[in-house]
Amino acid sequence: MAIDLYNAQSCDQAGIPANSTFNSFRIRARCALTSTTNGQRFRTVIKTNGSEYYGSWQTPAVTQYVNFNTLYTNNPGTSNPWARSELDAIQIGVELDANGNSTTPVYGTQVYGEIDYDPPPAARRKAIANSVARGIGRGLS
Repeated sequence: MAIDLYNAQSCDQAGIPANSTFNSFRIRARCALTSTTNGQRFRTVIKTNGSEYYGSWQTPAVTQYVNFNTLYTNNPGTSNPWARSELDAIQIGVELDANGNSTTPVYGTQVYGEIDYDPPPAARRKAIANSVARGIGRGLS
């Protein structure tokens, strides 16, 4: 088995406003089996607060790339809603299991995270004001 973990963008890098409320974190991946008869499988992995947490094993009945995901409404290590600092430090990845068979590998080609959040009221008001201003500008053209 092989686990590959990657550092994700910080909330600041992703443009998430300060003081946002975090609703969930979803990890998405794209992987493929090279055999459906050798016990191959794959799953998502996140690392937060120094511990790894795993999604369900995926064993599709096809040998083509498939998309799959795991949703975490709370931090699995604390059972509390996600904190910005936890999302800033999260690592994401996949675990690939070829079941000890080196002639039929498992492939992972993509992994990324999605943060569902609510911006603070001030940021929402600014976004609405910008949207209205753009709409008015288009109406005057």
